Amino acid sequence: MGYFEALVLGILQGLAEFLPVSSSGHLAIMRALFELKGAGDGALFEILLHLGSAAAIMIVFWPRIAGILRVFPAFFMPWSWRSKSADPSFRMASLVLLGSVPAGAVGLVWGTEIEALFGATQFIGWMLVITGAFLLATRALPVPTGNLTPGRAFAVGCVQALAVVPGISRSGSTISGGLACGLRREMAGEFSFLLGLVAIVGANLLELPKLAEAFGPHGALNFGPTLVGCSAAFVVSWMSLRWLLRFVARGQLWFFGPYCLLAGASVVLWM
Repeated sequence: MGYFEALVLGILQGLAEFLPVSSSGHLAIMRALFELKGAGDGALFEILLHLGSAAAIMIVFWPRIAGILRVFPAFFMPWSWRSKSADPSFRMASLVLLGSVPAGAVGLVWGTEIEALFGATQFIGWMLVITGAFLLATRALPVPTGNLTPGRAFAVGCVQALAVVPGISRSGSTISGGLACGLRREMAGEFSFLLGLVAIVGANLLELPKLAEAFGPHGALNFGPTLVGCSAAFVVSWMSLRWLLRFVARGQLWFFGPYCLLAGASVVLWM
């Protein structure tokens, strides 16, 4: 993979990760257009691009994340949970961990099968169509006013588990799921991206052995293009994240639905 391809994929990751159009699906389609071989190495490169997006999440939501990091050691001290239960940061950290369980379980059990789907371009097209339907459905929802509860956190986490499949937008599905559960718009957006941060960090930790091999003497990834791709993903992710949060606050998430329907149908017809 050269610098140009890495730059294009990094920009695409930054746009599609937070805009609810499925970054994994778009990256897989772009790899097919570029005729980049090696589904496994392609998936590893995408995981690294997600690190750029993770950095953008940390900057935008740093006050909330800083509070979670402050109380995180308390999870290893069960005797302190009762006293910490009234702490808003401890409560949010608990709900983020609870919401992360479904996607983590799906990834551990069916990780190999899911990775193989990154090469099934027509399947990804159909999943984009489903994403478009999810987004359009949010237009019919009443204005939500609810707060985050354990039940809502787990429900959104179950929706995120669907998004491990390429073509299903993680941000689109989790924000739509939160809105459908009655979660107020700003909280639906924030919780979606906090869940995404945990998923990205977890995916990179699981793939550390493969990443070390991929950057080795006989590996398929080069440091230079990877750095360019990750840098582009970070800058564009930061911009698109701020943009999407404004759309969510205005109740305009459905605006992206027609694009997903058109993109998915085009891929299906192309294949």
